[in-house]
Amino acid sequence: MLRLVQVSLPAACADTLRELLDTVDSVEEWQWDLRRDLLVTQLVVKTTRAEPLVDLLEQRFGSEESFRALILRVHATVPELDDDALESGESSPERVARAEIRNALETGIDVGPVFLATVVLSAIIAAIGLQTDNVAVIIGAMVVAPLLTPNMAMAFAVTIGDVRFLRAAARTSIFGALTGFAVALIVGWVLHAPPSEQMQLRMEPRLADILLALASGAAGALGFTSGVSASLVGVMVAVALLPPLLVSGIMVADGEFGLAGRAATLLAINVICVVLAAVFTFLWRGVRPRTWWEKDKARRYTRRAILLCTSLVAILAVLLFTTFA
Repeated sequence: MLRLVQVSLPAACADTLRELLDTVDSVEEWQWDLRRDLLVTQLVVKTTRAEPLVDLLEQRFGSEESFRALILRVHATVPELDDDALESGESSPERVARAEIRNALETGIDVGPVFLATVVLSAIIAAIGLQTDNVAVIIGAMVVAPLLTPNMAMAFAVTIGDVRFLRAAARTSIFGALTGFAVALIVGWVLHAPPSEQMQLRMEPRLADILLALASGAAGALGFTSGVSASLVGVMVAVALLPPLLVSGIMVADGEFGLAGRAATLLAINVICVVLAAVFTFLWRGVRPRTWWEKDKARRYTRRAILLCTSLVAILAVLLFTTFA
């Protein structure tokens, strides 16, 4: 995988930039004066080298008013690049740049008409599928549900110690959950059907549900750090989160508050497990802030978050397997 890094700088920084780029292992490089006072440089680099390069550029030229670095995905080159150039340098795990991950997550936590519509539609489809015991319909709803990105964004924010980003992701996640719950209340009140087999599965404590949530969180973070489509992983995350959410709403509409509590508790466990597994995966993939003081803050936040999540999972699991048993 390759990335095109385009850098815009004042022309006066040309010599300093040249010295810096002499230390960088790039595959191809172009440079020209866009204006008399603006220098544009493009470099084709391996995906794993894009983040260190951009961090180095930001550290050196971040205070320059016209500094801008763009990271673009290279789908193909004609003619093909030299294999020797692609294989040069030390090998490292394939991971996209931190900025790419953040950008992908930011676009998915914007609470707009599209997000609201997809939550409502997926909740309606899944609620009907649950009440009619139609597995195909439930799976179809998981494809629409936009639940992956907010949870991955929370895990990413914890990993890099960004409290503001964490709050934004949490707000989106809560908004989506409340919207889905409201839809479940309406569907449950309208259909008023007895609990189906699929609904019963979301009200029975099983270790498999927790393992599914952990695997889904890890797979979601792995998808974002690898730069591949997260659509299929999103289905897994939605399977762990949307059905218990809707079952709790439907049971509240039926007046079965005890059963609603079991489904809601399972939902809480699954959300925490998804985020916790994603945090560990981001750490394993080497996602870190750029500066040392940000790394120190991120380590503190990550330790606290892991301790809090682990404690909550233990408490909720005991509650689910004993009180609601």
